[in-house]
Amino acid sequence: MRKSIISIITLLLILFCMNHVTEAAAVNKSVFFKVYLDGQLVSSNAIVKNGSTLVPFKSLLTAMGFQIDYDPKAKTITATKSGKSIRLTIGAKRALLNGEIKVIPVAPEIISSTTYIPLRFVGESMKCKLEVDSPAKTIYVDSPVIQSVDPAPTPEPTPVTTTPSQPTGELTTKQITALNDKNVVMVEMGNAQGSAVSLGNGLFMTNRHVVEDETSGFIRDINNNTYGIGGVATYSNDVDLAIIKLKQNTSAFDSVTLGNPNALEKGDKVVAIGSPRGVRNTVSEGVVSNIFTEDYVDYIQISVPIDHGSSGGGLFNTKGELVGITSAGIDDSNADLNFAISIGEANSMISSVIGKSFDQIPTMPFPASKQEQNTTPVNVGGNQPAGDPRQMIEAGLDATVTYIPTSAGNLQIGDWTSTILDDGTIFVFSQIYAGSYSTYLENYFYIEGQVEYWARQMGEVFAENFPNQKIEIAIYYSGIFSFYPDAFPAEDIKYVGNGYEVTHVIIYADSTYGNVQIDVRL
Repeated sequence: MRKSIISIITLLLILFCMNHVTEAAAVNKSVFFKVYLDGQLVSSNAIVKNGSTLVPFKSLLTAMGFQIDYDPKAKTITATKSGKSIRLTIGAKRALLNGEIKVIPVAPEIISSTTYIPLRFVGESMKCKLEVDSPAKTIYVDSPVIQSVDPAPTPEPTPVTTTPSQPTGELTTKQITALNDKNVVMVEMGNAQGSAVSLGNGLFMTNRHVVEDETSGFIRDINNNTYGIGGVATYSNDVDLAIIKLKQNTSAFDSVTLGNPNALEKGDKVVAIGSPRGVRNTVSEGVVSNIFTEDYVDYIQISVPIDHGSSGGGLFNTKGELVGITSAGIDDSNADLNFAISIGEANSMISSVIGKSFDQIPTMPFPASKQEQNTTPVNVGGNQPAGDPRQMIEAGLDATVTYIPTSAGNLQIGDWTSTILDDGTIFVFSQIYAGSYSTYLENYFYIEGQVEYWARQMGEVFAENFPNQKIEIAIYYSGIFSFYPDAFPAEDIKYVGNGYEVTHVIIYADSTYGNVQIDVRL
């Protein structure tokens, strides 16, 4: 088995450049379709891929009358029209239709600098009729026909009433509290106390620093009931946020409604709910004082009073929607400077757990504080005793590199193996766990830069310590499938017995004679 893996991976490394050339050629040779919407041409370069039609998103959505919001940081497209909303993420086969998760057959992707989205999903979401004329390379999309009918007699008007649980328009502080109070809890850890906001399904958003370096804890609700914390579902290394999971699921909490922090403006009213200094579920109000970005993190400065213990609490807009997580205040100041992290910074974290059942969401130990983390990916080289470089490298990796840190959680990898290639290159590789590979795929476009940074650190450490040695590092996924896994390149698939074995390199770093090259891919 090991020889088979090594031979396959070695072949993959040789074919890396060929793969990119082949993929580029495939795009150039694509057959383009024309797309007509209600008789009007909206695109001349739609592409049929794996049985699904992809079309440039701007031309289609604009023609259909959508308002479009593209977030380049999160790589998401949000289209709204007449109370309906569609949210698509580049590289993800899950979309949101009016807030409901939908699985789509093909993910949106960027082809030749143009973002393409699945035509059928968007069309059918708006109840359009699609007709494909393959010989003519043409697709016709017809909007639903609205039948005209004779107006019915106008009934006598009846009074419209609203209940406190379903208020409309701009809400009062009292109404915002009524909507969210039971879904904000106090967090009690061994050495820290903070707050958290329910996402439903036994999950709560809080600040990372509330749970750092801890071993156990619990939450306490507004009625003084306690629930044990089972661990961390995911956390961020770059943003002070974490999602914790209870030991057991409960129906005692609903999910708060997530709002759009980008719609906030200076002077807007906001309401915070948290547990400052252990005073459970304290409500305070104020305004948005400022909105800014620091170290690539979006913050909301607020006049709302918060204090120690408020960390992890909820910041709500006048619709009662969660727009931020209260996180910090500046002591020794009369300026009342308090801050919340924009909930938009939690998009990738929430996406990694949304749609999964409680039992499908794994937990990990509480994260270590940043000052205690080993920021060097591997300890090898200069201060090591003289000996076989291959053995030194493998031993150093096994001792210090057991996961890849990302904002979507730590990607766990197995033991390291090494071999010497025919040209004398030391080739070391490790396998990513299946669960971590799923996390990697689901969050790729959020964490790609973090993984690239990690891989480059690896390469630079080897280049510094072994400047006269050719060293290559690879992280690969391996799995056995009963069906042909066409999501992987054909050269990564091998028929074995009654199934198919996949060996697929996702991270590669080449540290040859002090020069570092990396390749990170899906």
